[in-house]
Amino acid sequence: MRQTTFLAALVLGAAVGLAGCGGGEHVPDSGNAEGFWTTSGSNPATQMVILSDRSLWGIYGANPTLAGIQGMMRGSADNYKGECLSWSSYYDSYNDTWDDECDDWIQYPSASGSFNQFDMTGNALPMVSWNFSGSATEAQALSFSLTDPKTKADSGTALSMLYDHRYDAAATVATVAGTYAGWTAFSGQARHNLAGINIFGSTLTLPADDAGCSATGTLAPHKGHASSTGSSSSKTVVGILDVQLTFNGASCALGNGRTLQGIVIPPSSTVNGAAQLQIVTATGDKKNGFMLVANRQ
Repeated sequence: MRQTTFLAALVLGAAVGLAGCGGGEHVPDSGNAEGFWTTSGSNPATQMVILSDRSLWGIYGANPTLAGIQGMMRGSADNYKGECLSWSSYYDSYNDTWDDECDDWIQYPSASGSFNQFDMTGNALPMVSWNFSGSATEAQALSFSLTDPKTKADSGTALSMLYDHRYDAAATVATVAGTYAGWTAFSGQARHNLAGINIFGSTLTLPADDAGCSATGTLAPHKGHASSTGSSSSKTVVGILDVQLTFNGASCALGNGRTLQGIVIPPSSTVNGAAQLQIVTATGDKKNGFMLVANRQ
């Protein structure tokens, strides 16, 4: 059964990178929609982080409170689409070949991709996969629709997001230092209330939950912000942290010693009174996730 009941809360974004043709054909770099995206309004329940490597991470729910957040997304996005309207030939003396070069490139504001949706409410719902496609305006707005990747059926849901400039302010481990209390959950498993979550320096410590699963992790500022031309050459630290978590205990859903990687969304004045920390991680195959949502104490 598909999690259609969550579609009303689900909003998505797309990362885009370089657009180009094969062989000796040269085209300009495309624009890039890397960044932080949220639903519009004063109560942004759904957030999406789009990194320069096109990886996609998201949180969705009815509202951004501990009780209101329902789950996470993990996926990837494709390039913007475009085409060359005119070409010219030039001689490449280094390779002793004739190549084609685009003289007039038109960029279409469209993007596509896919993601997996993970329920974190403790209702044991299975992972759901979606394809998405729509339009994007760099650093401004994204608008998409969802389709079932197997049946190609349209979900009937139109979704939109606005760019959040939190992404433009560099995050550091000091941004998230402190003690937190909230909940954790593996995808499709029970949610566990947890206090005493601690971040000191670059170390994250999760005490054992009521099932006996604990975790330790390391944090680091994320690097890889693409330039306005879509090039990945000009990289800076952005408003997101990277995290690597290793779980300890036979009761952990993915096993003792399993390590997951993901992102940390620091507390912000625009989400739940600047108190809430959000962490989403996933396995390399994007088929299992772990999520933490907690308020600073």
